[in-house]
Amino acid sequence: FLVDLFHTAGGEGASARDLLATGARSVQSGFEDQPLARGFMLEALGRGYVNLGLPSEALPLYDRCFALRQRELGEDHRDTARALLDLGHVQLRLARPEIAVPIFPRGLEALERAEGGPGPAWARGAIAL
Repeated sequence: FLVDLFHTAGGEGASARDLLATGARSVQSGFEDQPLARGFMLEALGRGYVNLGLPSEALPLYDRCFALRQRELGEDHRDTARALLDLGHVQLRLARPEIAVPIFPRGLEALERAEGGPGPAWARGAIAL
């Protein structure tokens, strides 16, 4: 995937944004028989956009990651809960507290159920509140 990503995005001269955009397009048609791998790639690409200060580009990737994990793993799985918390963080970065704030309790409750109590990921989500 990564070798193809560099080649398709323009090789050595490609910017990080070019690589992420190419990766986001590739994930749409790739990993069809590996939905959890697709979720991992969506999460990684979304995190890349956030790290570049481009939360609006990250939002649809995190949204698809959450929906995929919810379908494949269920609401109370740790990875689903973390994807939901990531979605809340992106909404905060987009200055949408009215959307973000209700997400955090739902994600934290699911994470607590999945992990059997508060842990490090729970604490990171709670700090956003």
